[in-house]
Amino acid sequence: MGFQRSKNEPIVYMQVSKNLDILLLCLYVDDIIFMGSSMAMVNKFRESMMNTFDMTDLGLLQYFLGLEVTQKNGTIFVSQRKYVEDLDKKFGMSNCKHMTTPLNINEKLQNNDSSGLANEKKYRSDDGGILCLTHTRLDLMFAVGPKFKITSYIDSDWGVSIDDWRSTTSWVFNLGSRAIAWALKKQEITALSSTEAEYIAATTNEQVADILTKVLSAAKHEYF
Repeated sequence: MGFQRSKNEPIVYMQVSKNLDILLLCLYVDDIIFMGSSMAMVNKFRESMMNTFDMTDLGLLQYFLGLEVTQKNGTIFVSQRKYVEDLDKKFGMSNCKHMTTPLNINEKLQNNDSSGLANEKKYRSDDGGILCLTHTRLDLMFAVGPKFKITSYIDSDWGVSIDDWRSTTSWVFNLGSRAIAWALKKQEITALSSTEAEYIAATTNEQVADILTKVLSAAKHEYF
């Protein structure tokens, strides 16, 4: 059908027409998500697949891999509302009071705080459940930019971990005015100065930028 597999993302396929319209295809097991810059290409692909395979057209994407997708007025909103509600029930916090920052911002955490041992299995389960929310929750999504380009912001502290004196790297990538990738992670080596910590953070940031720009370049997107 004329699709080319992305060299950087193996589940993504692209088809480019003579007038440079593009059709993107994403595969996951037996599910397919497709979108394009031309409705003619989208409709042609849909009809071809329906005629060739026994498949069901579910219309506009609404739910995929635990993510709820709402499309209206030219916007796409992704959330995990049901997942959050299920976590609230699991933790017994359905009626709790909501707070943006429930922990003291000046709290210094360490491995041994002299408290009793937690249920390791339950902790890992709960921690993993909350970790899945990072796909859609980033509270710093208020940047406004007139151009649809990729930008990056990065920072690091220096030796704030009481246990091993390692620094923490944080970064976020925006495409247009929306964040598409972000992380906050302890550095793997101990920096001897704040300058070295910043260099380590910048190196990590460059590696992520290389991956993102390769994917966007393959999709013929001008990201600079």
